[in-house]
Amino acid sequence: MKFPPGRMRIFRSDDRQFACGYASGLVYFYGMLTGLEDNDEVPVVCNPRTGRYETLPWILRYRKSYSFFGFDPVEKQYKVLHMAYPCGPDDHRIMTLGTSGMRWKKIDCSMRLEHLSEGLCIHGVLYYLGHTCEKKSSLVIACFDVRYEKFRFLYPESFCKLINYNGKLGVVYYDDLSDDAVEFRVWVLEDVEKHEWSKYAYALRGDKLFPRYVSVVGVISRGEIVLSMADYTSEQPFYVYYFNPEGNTIRQFEIQGFGEYHEASNSPCRVYVFVDDCSRFYRFADHAEYLNVKDPTLLKSSIYTP
Repeated sequence: MKFPPGRMRIFRSDDRQFACGYASGLVYFYGMLTGLEDNDEVPVVCNPRTGRYETLPWILRYRKSYSFFGFDPVEKQYKVLHMAYPCGPDDHRIMTLGTSGMRWKKIDCSMRLEHLSEGLCIHGVLYYLGHTCEKKSSLVIACFDVRYEKFRFLYPESFCKLINYNGKLGVVYYDDLSDDAVEFRVWVLEDVEKHEWSKYAYALRGDKLFPRYVSVVGVISRGEIVLSMADYTSEQPFYVYYFNPEGNTIRQFEIQGFGEYHEASNSPCRVYVFVDDCSRFYRFADHAEYLNVKDPTLLKSSIYTP
């Protein structure tokens, strides 16, 4: 699927406000340029499987504010969360897709954070990494309950990456990254109330197995750790890796098709890889409805419509 359609353009990824999020089958972008001017950016949500998309109401934000995308599996609602920059003039806002008027409403949060990561939504909780921007700045993992619109906070030991570890929050601490080695520790959140974590350590070395920088993007139900290259260039294939810790084996898959939408260039293009284990849906008879959540009602436009 080619996206965006028509004259719509995606923000430069180095723009402070650019955001890309995934939740239960839908992808969120902030911002998308809808015309020829550079000041007409809007949030957009799209379904990459059906080609349907929806532009969301514009909201005036300070240039360093940031937004996130989440899904409530109980009420089956998607929400966009706009968090104010710690030193900026804005307040925090949230909007629920599909509601009458789709208005941005104020929301309270006891802590103002500068974001350090994209959002990660797992079972109705949206996680992101930030810091407090104080003289003695602290790293914080914000945990936002999408249904009840309430925050909790966790405090990692150092900078980390947030992943979906088989339906639980995982944080990855990298000890070594090089062209032929990846060493990292993974902490898995078992109890948010007691701040209890399971802890694992892994070392992968493969004599130039990894052609360039790779990172952990998630863990699937089979127990395999998914790693991905970060950037794509026309000069080199793009790979995703599946590492099985028990068997100490690695499967490598080449992802093709980028060249169809990108001109040949030596400049790398950022690739976002999302891990979403859908196996839990298949115990329900209405799993298809659960995944799509009234797609034509929420997303009124289509890239396939003339």
